[in-house]
Amino acid sequence: MTVTAHWGTFDAEAHWRPGDLAELPAVGNRQGRLQVESMDELLVCLCAPGDPLLTRHPVPQRLREAWHDAGLRPSWHQVRGDGATAETAILTDPEALAVVAGSAAVAPYAVLPATAALATATGHTGSLPPVATVARVNSKAFSDDLVHRLGLPGAGRVVASTAELRRAVEEIGGPAMVKDPYGVGGRGILEIRSPAVLETVIGFLQRQAGRRTELVVQPRWPKRADLSGYVRISRAGQVTPIGIQVAHHQGLSHTGFGPLPAGLLDADRYTETLLLAAAELAATGYTGPAGFDSLLCDDGGLIPILEINARVTVGMLSAALDDRAREHGLRACLWRTRLAVPDGAGVDDLLDELHRDGLLYRGGPEPGVLPLTGAALRPPRARLECALFCPPEETGRWRDRLRTAAGRMAAVLR
Repeated sequence: MTVTAHWGTFDAEAHWRPGDLAELPAVGNRQGRLQVESMDELLVCLCAPGDPLLTRHPVPQRLREAWHDAGLRPSWHQVRGDGATAETAILTDPEALAVVAGSAAVAPYAVLPATAALATATGHTGSLPPVATVARVNSKAFSDDLVHRLGLPGAGRVVASTAELRRAVEEIGGPAMVKDPYGVGGRGILEIRSPAVLETVIGFLQRQAGRRTELVVQPRWPKRADLSGYVRISRAGQVTPIGIQVAHHQGLSHTGFGPLPAGLLDADRYTETLLLAAAELAATGYTGPAGFDSLLCDDGGLIPILEINARVTVGMLSAALDDRAREHGLRACLWRTRLAVPDGAGVDDLLDELHRDGLLYRGGPEPGVLPLTGAALRPPRARLECALFCPPEETGRWRDRLRTAAGRMAAVLR
């Protein structure tokens, strides 16, 4: 059986971002290290049965059993090495290194400098795109340049000084979005609605002596929906569509992804645009998965490319689960929520409560909830990533039922 090894460093942008770039206020990563590292558990969504899934932290046995019952059956391995990335941790763990070396193919979350070193050490040299190319195409400056070259709506402006920043925001004449080239998940993105906020940002940048300015400025378009489209580019340059999802946000941070509602947009025309952009991406030498963040405006206009993520994305994971769910007459979406976790509680207690209410998804046509992360579900508060398998119109009800079950953990443990 051909197997593909999966692992991930989910703060990939930090490893592509040049060290001499000035930062926007609050651009730093506010997430705890454990929370970021344990997001590699989400890659279970892409694993075929028997595929090695390597994670930085132990995946609780009960959670692995729940995955298995739901049809997600990787060969799980804990990485016991250490390092700033999953790749450096694997390189310092002989057992994990052997797992990667023994796999027919590799599918990292993203290609970093350490990923290239790991590929060389395990005989997978040539299976990944050049790191310099990956870093280049993941910059929002590259995305904006591509929008200009293709003549697509939604073009912004790349600025290289505070004077250019002031001019670009003033020319928009309304709310503006200012983005770090390697900002992600709401970090490194600011909405500027007033001259006072603009001057505060400019002052912050000017105090970073010796660092260069590179920012992308775009209008703040009134939106009807956030969209994401996904493709895969083969080593031969062939582009294959993966799917389209609706992204759900709270502020600038995403809270989930779900199926595209019927009639929301012309999916064929949207896909044609993404294929055109993906061909340009392939021409740079990039191969692998790519996601395109898009915006459906209030007036029905479409901004097809806000930015490009040349890596695996959480939306792709949601699309992969949705493909599985369709086989059973259901749909799937990924949902992120924060839970109060009492002392002594963990994912096992959450699974107990879901099982008690008959909410735990076990595969097949019966709807349910499936936790996808567990290592970071620790007191006092934790972020849970989970999948909801149900008809799209019932998503809200299943979210409420999950919250109710999670809320009982505190009472049970008193």
